[in-house]
Amino acid sequence: MGYCGSTGADYIDYIITDEVASPPQILEIGYSEKAIYMPDSYFLNDYMQTSRYVFSDRRPRREDYNLPTDKFIFANFNQMYKLDPLTFQVWMNILKKVPNSVLWILEYPADALPNLQMRAQQAGVDPNRIIMTPKAKKHEHINRCYLADLALDNPITNGHTTTCDLLWSGLPMITFPINDSMPSRVATSLACALGCGDEMVCSSYVDYTDRAVAYAIGTEADLTAQQRKAY
Repeated sequence: MGYCGSTGADYIDYIITDEVASPPQILEIGYSEKAIYMPDSYFLNDYMQTSRYVFSDRRPRREDYNLPTDKFIFANFNQMYKLDPLTFQVWMNILKKVPNSVLWILEYPADALPNLQMRAQQAGVDPNRIIMTPKAKKHEHINRCYLADLALDNPITNGHTTTCDLLWSGLPMITFPINDSMPSRVATSLACALGCGDEMVCSSYVDYTDRAVAYAIGTEADLTAQQRKAY
């Protein structure tokens, strides 16, 4: 896909983007290139490559990854460099508001877990509610994302390929374009291209928290423990 944003180089004439990821009013002050706007999202997806994983004859169960069958699972599959302290605190606030929930993350890298658990404990959250899973090959990862209930995107630097993978898997997400920079608006671009902007795109950290909690509470009311075991 290339670099997500302006190169600042005078020998690059154009950037391929869209009006959601790169609002036109930002071009004059933030880009050295001229924009070639795609009609929906600039982020191309190869459904012939990806959809075959989604429609696998056998999709995994939560037990296959030591995930709880009786809890609401929030997930984030991005690299840890995208996680800032404020966003992590917001995640911990969400976990406190939804007591019967956990946060599922990837070993990206694995040695981040002790620090995250320490921060969780400082925030008043049981560190064991953070579940870290090893990375997997692409087809397995896409086929397992749906085991979670809701993905929590990173506002400052969104998931890009990661977001495409989880959406292909059938996992809904919420995102918050915290600023006008392209890395903060890629997930919004994808959500709007799907026609899901109203449901997935938040306007503030408060809205982000409220939607996550409302989604969890509503889902818990609709699903019985027996239904969860069928996952």
